[in-house]
Amino acid sequence: MNKVLFLLVSFLCAIMFFAKFFFLVSENSSDFYLLAVIELISIVVLFGWSIFSFITSEKVKKMRPSRTRFSLPVIILATLCITLLVSSFIQTSVTNSLDWDAVALYDARAKFLLDGVKFSEMKSLTSFDFKNGYYYSLYPPFTSILHFGWYRFGIPAPVPVLYSLFLVMFATGIFLMLHPRLGISWSLLATFIVIGQQNLFSTSIIAYSNLPYTLYLSLGILFLHRYLIDKKNWYLGFGIILVMSSQWIRFLEPSWLIVVISFAAISWKSLSLRRTIIPAILLTASCIISYVSWKYFAEVVSQKETIFQTSLLNFLEPVLGIFTGSLLIISIAYLKMWGGTLIIYIGSIIAALNLQDEEAKADLFLVFLIVLSFSMYFFGLYFISFQFEWWPEMGGSLLRSSTFLLPVAVYLLTKATKQIFKNKTKI
Repeated sequence: MNKVLFLLVSFLCAIMFFAKFFFLVSENSSDFYLLAVIELISIVVLFGWSIFSFITSEKVKKMRPSRTRFSLPVIILATLCITLLVSSFIQTSVTNSLDWDAVALYDARAKFLLDGVKFSEMKSLTSFDFKNGYYYSLYPPFTSILHFGWYRFGIPAPVPVLYSLFLVMFATGIFLMLHPRLGISWSLLATFIVIGQQNLFSTSIIAYSNLPYTLYLSLGILFLHRYLIDKKNWYLGFGIILVMSSQWIRFLEPSWLIVVISFAAISWKSLSLRRTIIPAILLTASCIISYVSWKYFAEVVSQKETIFQTSLLNFLEPVLGIFTGSLLIISIAYLKMWGGTLIIYIGSIIAALNLQDEEAKADLFLVFLIVLSFSMYFFGLYFISFQFEWWPEMGGSLLRSSTFLLPVAVYLLTKATKQIFKNKTKI
């Protein structure tokens, strides 16, 4: 299982590296060259360290041959997961048109690349788009570069098929990460719940950045969680690469910062210099390098337009809104946006806090992550509501961009449920 997981995550890291390398070469700008090179070097060093750590740990570990019994529940759950994956491929294989954001942003930029237009030159196109002129440099270029490669290599399938492939990698990664802790039946159940969730599955049939973002960030979180349990460096190295790379897919939500804060909180609690504090510093430094690299390019080189206003008045209005009832109105709207998904997240927090085992500290990292993420989305929506009249329409975007929390929450719930069944069988 570990070998398959290693190959999968190595493939994801390689894709990100080559996308960043292509971006650096195609732009060929001295304005951000140093930052981009530092970021690439950090990925190469972390990648090499992770590979070395994996090889050495596999040599030490003696592999025992095991026989897997495919019981009826396993066969049923595996069939359900495969059915969802096939369903995604069927829908994307006959999809020639893309939804609005995908056309206006990700796919359009890929076709501009095919015409020889660099990302830094796409700023000039904003004068022809009065409504969404900020789109061209709003999001990082990862998905557009993948679309570009898809067209360049002449792959005889619609671009959305790429996102069905992402769903396959995502389902495989989730199953492989959860299997050692939950077993084959429970990990298949968790995988089915995650990929079958409506908001997540829908991102596999539209060419948005949400699914690759969820893939990189959620696997990165689970790798860091596994490191806190097993203390194997290859989990740490790959986890850092995946989390820092997620910023190159979506940049608006500072989810990487929530991961850093949550991991640092657990690290400082244990006060182990080698095992937790240094890894926390390494994670923080790597993510900051990636953040500064893209932010500098977007704002200085590409001269991205500002969407959100940050004047003193824009900060005072939300503060005063606490006393005028606005906070209550937004709170009610916020809870409605989450809908039934909220039950999964609240349930996972309660479950994790009631689980008392050797992994409790590592699970606390996931609890911090969920709570802080909920706080981030709430306050973000609250402040935005004072700047834009269309803030109620952000419910769909909020749900799609937060799907990286699903594997985390479902893992905690499934683990608690398995423990309950195990305790009952002992009685």
